[in-house]
Amino acid sequence: MIILVKLKLYIIGLLLLISFICTGILVKNGDYSIIGKLINETDNDVTIEVSSGKKTYKKSRDFEQDNDNMSGDSKNKVVRLEVKKNDEVESLEVDPEDQ
Repeated sequence: MIILVKLKLYIIGLLLLISFICTGILVKNGDYSIIGKLINETDNDVTIEVSSGKKTYKKSRDFEQDNDNMSGDSKNKVVRLEVKKNDEVESLEVDPEDQ
């Protein structure tokens, strides 16, 4: 019985990983992470391009941006968004390893 439960959890984890690799979206507790190319950023919104097209998200009140010591404009760079359940962006991260 315990082996079946562990196998089921392993399969679920594997399916989530495959989904993330294919779509660039990782869901966790209703919040999710997205990896895509930054198209535009305003005071209120962030637009990124993912495999399914362009997506625009509203920034949350506590929005944070982390450029990880990268100089210059983040436009057209690969970014990671942390999105809340209500589809508001909580953070935008530019990581040199993603470039």
